[in-house]
Amino acid sequence: MAVNYGETDHENALTLIEMMKPLNARITIVHVANRKEDSGHADTEIHGFTEYLKDAGGYGNIHSDIIFADDTYRGLADWLKMSKVDLLVMSMRKRSLSDKLFGTSMTRKVLFHTQLPLMTFHTDLI
Repeated sequence: MAVNYGETDHENALTLIEMMKPLNARITIVHVANRKEDSGHADTEIHGFTEYLKDAGGYGNIHSDIIFADDTYRGLADWLKMSKVDLLVMSMRKRSLSDKLFGTSMTRKVLFHTQLPLMTFHTDLI
């Protein structure tokens, strides 16, 4: 599951855990960090998020990875090529009208450029 520590990522991740528990699936929480971001801070943040999910979700098969890249999409795409991922899960953020018209949605970009199945959580529906 790709996360950006948004307000609904906790809820979405816990929902995913409940869906994956019966399959005993390995869940990897991935965050793409800017190369300029402090690596120690990024590591502490994702480790804390992963430990929270293990405790709150009552599921231990959760792992984490940090991707350092200047381009979020390229970093995620490269990581997906190297990883043995069967399903990518992302949260779709509510966007303003101008973002919808002129911006780029990371989820939409990934959808059109990956061969992997993509599950999305729509934050405005939760």
